[in-house]
Amino acid sequence: MVWRIKHIRDRNFLIYLGIFIGIISGLAAVILKGAVHWLQSVLVNFAEGDQSYLYHMIYPLIGIVLTVVVTQYVLKERMGHGITALLYNISKKSSIISRTKMYSRMLTSAITVGFGGSVGLEAPIVVTGSAIGSNIGQLVHLNYKKRTLLIGCGAAGAISAIFNSPIAGVIFALEVLLTDITIAMFIPLLISSVFGSLVSKSLLGDDILFSFKLVDNYSLNDLPFIIVLGIVAGLLSVYLPALLSGLKVSWQKLKGCLPEPY
Repeated sequence: MVWRIKHIRDRNFLIYLGIFIGIISGLAAVILKGAVHWLQSVLVNFAEGDQSYLYHMIYPLIGIVLTVVVTQYVLKERMGHGITALLYNISKKSSIISRTKMYSRMLTSAITVGFGGSVGLEAPIVVTGSAIGSNIGQLVHLNYKKRTLLIGCGAAGAISAIFNSPIAGVIFALEVLLTDITIAMFIPLLISSVFGSLVSKSLLGDDILFSFKLVDNYSLNDLPFIIVLGIVAGLLSVYLPALLSGLKVSWQKLKGCLPEPY
């Protein structure tokens, strides 16, 4: 650390860390996606036959039970609410994220999704990448502001790798995690996102989480439909969190009405 302080400027050091975090986050995204597809292929091959639909009906339940067992008895931690817990760590815990989150979300989400659970890989890989950035920042004794930047680098690299979209990774980190950013801080973020995408492209090619190709050219006549789509998507983004919050409150009230167990 003394040698680094004497010979490497903080700005350059953050760029090197951004490269390193982008590579590690990209590898984490590749491992998570590969684990899910491997587990899915194993289960599908096992369920071949006339009664295969029965296996597919019970697979999600088995995945949830296994996830609960791993969480409660192996990892021994509360899983939290993904991005919400991440924001809490940034604002209330000085951007310090536990080391177990560098692999715990990968393990539990791989089991749940691999068994057909109705969840996504976005939040788990964001938490994983952010935990990688936070712990690397703690390892090299960076302050709160720089640790937060590395959390954004990890999230950007992970999003970029799993979707093969460096711009989306940067925008996600800026809009969700980082509220105060300068040009000097923007550079490590962008570099991390690019390296995450490079790792994914090198190992997976075009086999990303959502793969598509545009076959129609853009036409100005499509603009009204694009505007309507944006409005509908915005309304849904407001409706879904409100619905989940309402269901949570209703569940808590229901639990309060139930008799206490002896």
